[in-house]
Amino acid sequence: MTTPDNRASVEAFLAHITDPGYNAAERHAYYLRTRQLKGRKAAAPKSTTSRSSHRAVAKPVVKKSGAQFGKKTAYGRAAAQAQVAAIEGRLGTLRKVLQDLLSQSKEKPKSKDKSSSSSKSSGSNSKRDLTPKQKADQAKRSKEFYDKHKELKPKAEGKTVEEKIKNVRAQIKQMQSELAAAKAKLKRS
Repeated sequence: MTTPDNRASVEAFLAHITDPGYNAAERHAYYLRTRQLKGRKAAAPKSTTSRSSHRAVAKPVVKKSGAQFGKKTAYGRAAAQAQVAAIEGRLGTLRKVLQDLLSQSKEKPKSKDKSSSSSKSSGSNSKRDLTPKQKADQAKRSKEFYDKHKELKPKAEGKTVEEKIKNVRAQIKQMQSELAAAKAKLKRS
């Protein structure tokens, strides 16, 4: 009933048994030592209520520290005070950074005024009236001006400063809420 193809695949599958280096007892002992069986998961606990339209909802377990159980320890109070002081310090530095950014945004020179005054001083009303030599001189002056002022880029800087101000204000709001929570925790302990 077995075909030659079938016999060859069975022999290939069982070749490890005829291998002189294979020891079935040793292999089984290794399996027993290294196995880590998982087992079945426990079933959900049955509710004590009878079948009804509402289901029993498990309440989340909240871990509470010793200070929250009513133990007013000096350690808990000191830790809360340290947390409040740290948050107030960070809040102070954020406010200082905000003031610096606001003053930096007010100091920016208007580059449009400078460029408009230099273009008016060229003496000509349109580019069509310029000679090739005047066009070359104007292009040279324009390139020099760009090389001198390319780091400024007022529009891009204005946006980044505005974004920084917005981010710092958001951080200040977050710190204020953290500070309020820390102060409430301090009052509880």
